[in-house]
Amino acid sequence: MQATAGLREAGYFLTDLDTLDVDGTSAMQIAGENLFERLRKRAYAPAHAGVHTVTATREDLVGAEAIFYWGLNDRVLSIVSDYLGQPPAYDGFSAYYSRSDGRQAGPRLWHKDREDLRMVKVAVYFTDVDDASGPYEVLKPQYGRLIDGSHYENMTDERILSVLGAGQEASFASRCTGKAGTVIFSDTALHYHRGRPPTARDRCAIFYSYFSRNPRYPYFCERSAYSRAQLEALAKPLPEAKRKSVLWRQDLPLRSRLIPRNRVTV
Repeated sequence: MQATAGLREAGYFLTDLDTLDVDGTSAMQIAGENLFERLRKRAYAPAHAGVHTVTATREDLVGAEAIFYWGLNDRVLSIVSDYLGQPPAYDGFSAYYSRSDGRQAGPRLWHKDREDLRMVKVAVYFTDVDDASGPYEVLKPQYGRLIDGSHYENMTDERILSVLGAGQEASFASRCTGKAGTVIFSDTALHYHRGRPPTARDRCAIFYSYFSRNPRYPYFCERSAYSRAQLEALAKPLPEAKRKSVLWRQDLPLRSRLIPRNRVTV
């Protein structure tokens, strides 16, 4: 599978909604556009002055079921399962409105996700994204191995270059630009990545999250805004296999189920 090969070799695979051609895409796009219009208004409200990224809240997700269910389409689950080598847990989605202020902060810093040893996030752009509007970036594997030895957590460009050395600015990362509707599969646990700070235009993107059904660090999971009760209601009409993907926590060992829900939002 081409997508799996891309994930294994480069840490990401780039495609688009038209190429995936899955059921529910039109409904997902309409729901996403409505959601980002609300986030845009909030991003420019006085109460959010100085906030670089606005994230959808639980209240924002009312009426956004089409976005959630898109993440359970058979084509996406097939790609994720093939890469992970097992049926995945589905951790829902997060929606980010990123303002064009050029700040290196939050998810705009280079980092790895902590949920599991390997995982997949699927990003969908809702705006055209070029170099100046915050493309998703993945550190190339050969450079990632050098960074791993430094034991850094979240890093700016400057910190990465202090490890890699001068002259690497144009070559150390893969940059995922594309029109609205671009889709990116990426292993965010194995590979350093970030949303490049937008400098000219705001960026809107949804990120779907998947990992094994017995993740290494359950505390760092459950990053979507949905409550567990909402997830149970969303899972109710699904076929059993997909219901298990949504309600993955119910099958964890008791000790892991007792770990409190993660409160990190970005």
